[in-house]
Amino acid sequence: MLCQRLNKHWYHWKHQQLRRVNIPKPNGKTRGLGIPTIADRAWQALLKLAAEPAYEATAGKRSYGFRPGRCTADAQRFIFNNLRSYANGKDKRILETDISKCFDEIDHKVMLDGVVLPIEALKGLKKAVKAGVRGEYPSSMKGTPKAGLSHPYWPISP
Repeated sequence: MLCQRLNKHWYHWKHQQLRRVNIPKPNGKTRGLGIPTIADRAWQALLKLAAEPAYEATAGKRSYGFRPGRCTADAQRFIFNNLRSYANGKDKRILETDISKCFDEIDHKVMLDGVVLPIEALKGLKKAVKAGVRGEYPSSMKGTPKAGLSHPYWPISP
């Protein structure tokens, strides 16, 4: 049933608002997750499959996050090989940064500007990114849902 619905209506998909679930953190605070419906996750998977070839053709060679065939071990190996004393000279630095709230602040326009998809699919993707949380926010102005499908094919790679 869902497969038939996706096949017939992918180009004018109506993304539903997200369901908010608060997850307790160790420090006593809670973190809200915006959870899409199963149908919306299936639709997101279709978009991911459509966008993957174009993104992979232009992605940076040192981009490891959310990429098929890449993992944190690949990034760790690259860092290890470049920090060895005899690699690339002796003067090296490690910079640390905290990206814990990074995905809460992503600008939708910047994120979507480089996406290569058919126009109808791109319109649907914009609606999905803007989907608000039922009962709280009618529409999201920035950030990305954390419980949705991974969003590797948006141009935010380092």
